Amino acid sequence: MAFSLLTRRALVVIRNNHPCESFSVESLARSCGVSRRVLERQFRKDLRESPLGIINQFRINRAKHLLITTSSAITEIAEDIGFADVKSLRHHFRKIVGTTPGIWRREQKSQISLT
Repeated sequence: MAFSLLTRRALVVIRNNHPCESFSVESLARSCGVSRRVLERQFRKDLRESPLGIINQFRINRAKHLLITTSSAITEIAEDIGFADVKSLRHHFRKIVGTTPGIWRREQKSQISLT
């Protein structure tokens, strides 16, 4: 699937900047030189997802990595990946992964110890 130049550029910016709490759809649009609305339309067309949805997917993937590679507290991880608080991380984690970060971490660690 071929994405537009705008979408490809935006994905690179997200990949490089997503952990920052101050990183937003507005700052992403500014970085790409377009309005928020133009960016949102292009993402919907190319990815069938909003820019914020993609940013949150990147954040959750980073959270998953930190949950299995560190012993950091979930509150610390939430802050490190750009969520305002642990409640926000839990909400988005459950929405994307289907469970809470704590349960997911325990399940992953138990699977690792079984192998």
